[in-house]
Amino acid sequence: MGKKRRTFSAAFKHKVACEALAERQTLSELAQKYELHPNQIVQWKNFQSRAMKKTPLSSGGGVSKGARGFKEVLKKFLFDLRVACHNNSLMVCRVS
Repeated sequence: MGKKRRTFSAAFKHKVACEALAERQTLSELAQKYELHPNQIVQWKNFQSRAMKKTPLSSGGGVSKGARGFKEVLKKFLFDLRVACHNNSLMVCRVS
C-alpha cells in the first residue's frame, strides 16, 4: 500500500506563502525547512499573492466562469484563514 497524502492547514499554507513572499530565504531553503517540494511552495505563494490583489469583474456586469471558480476557491481559503485566526495560529502577511 502506498503512502497517504499529507494535508496542510490553511494557517500552515499561509505561513509558508508569507515566508516565500518575504524572500528572506530561497525556495530550496524553505522546501528543506518544511519538507515540501519547491513547486508546492510556488503554488501557495502564487495563490496568496492573487488573493491579496483585487480581482476585477467582467465589464458586462456579470462574473466570468473563471472568476466564479476563483471566487469560490478564495471564499474557502478565507474561511480557513478565519478559522485559523480564531484559533490564534495565524501569522500576518504583508507584501510591499
